[in-house]
Amino acid sequence: MKIFGRKIPKGNILVLISFAAISLCLIMIISLSRQDKLNNIMRKGLYTGNQKWFEINDCKDEAYWNNVLPDLAENYDDFAVYVDLPDPEISVRGIYVSGNVVIPPMLSGKYFDGVSSFGDAPKVVLGKEFEDKIVDRYGKSYFEYCGTECEVIGIMGTQKDSRINHMIVIDFMTALQYTGINTEYTYDVSDKDGVTDIGQYIYGKFESVSQVYMSLETEPGKASFVKFLFSINTIMDTVYVMMLISFIVSTMLVTFIWFRERNTLFKAWELCGYKTKEIMLEVSKRYYAVSFSGFSVGLATALFITKNMFNNKIEINDIIQAFVVTVGIGTIILACSMLRRTVRMHYSLRFLQC
Repeated sequence: MKIFGRKIPKGNILVLISFAAISLCLIMIISLSRQDKLNNIMRKGLYTGNQKWFEINDCKDEAYWNNVLPDLAENYDDFAVYVDLPDPEISVRGIYVSGNVVIPPMLSGKYFDGVSSFGDAPKVVLGKEFEDKIVDRYGKSYFEYCGTECEVIGIMGTQKDSRINHMIVIDFMTALQYTGINTEYTYDVSDKDGVTDIGQYIYGKFESVSQVYMSLETEPGKASFVKFLFSINTIMDTVYVMMLISFIVSTMLVTFIWFRERNTLFKAWELCGYKTKEIMLEVSKRYYAVSFSGFSVGLATALFITKNMFNNKIEINDIIQAFVVTVGIGTIILACSMLRRTVRMHYSLRFLQC
């Protein structure tokens, strides 16, 4: 096949198309999955959908959370404990977060982590609608809430109007100064399987010192499997996985064809005195050059599709993740192809010797 007057082997074209398809599929899966998670967070007001409500009453020790939260963070990852402040005009929420249970889209700065959400100095993450109320002092940004100056560590929100543009999140300890320890809370987890475990852990810690009311189901593990199996998310995840598997299998077959077309070249290298390692190195150079070109084509296609057909933005991390996986898949396929060729040559030599 000739392209721009230059003869290009048919196998190279097939390998390039295969890797373009794999790269396109990977980038779209990673990007759409991340965007769907963000949309879910924004739609539910910073909750993942796994959140549970609970209430604490008659606790005499106002500092009791100081003992509970560090122990909770040591035993569990990716959870958050929220306390809502009774503000009639705006949505204000205190948070203690461990891990990456929820990270809203940030326009600047950073979101809370285990240190900033449990420190001594008041801190706040503002929705973009409150950005004009920030005051700069001594090289830092501050926002005053009910007489308390909180250091602004980040601005969250989206370019289009959304719920989180109008929300304020402050650190957990500052929030408790307004509500006290005897109030309503919500805990949230990234993994639905951890909902009951964390709820029972909190209940066990407060049971001896207060009255605790939990919104836990009596049989949380008895959710309908059929309902889960035929949910939209499960079906779409299955479709994406099957597409990726199909592309990988087709790429393996195309690579075998690519190797077969180069048998004459391999034999010529062997006659010229090339060692096996040198041949493998030359093969790898050519194969990776074609596969990287395929990744570039897949990336360009994904950028075009998302820009013109979807309200979605591909980020650098999406590209890096897809690239790493693509290189990994290519390396495995290349290794399998080389091993297959080596085994066939070994048995061919033994047959000739016989």
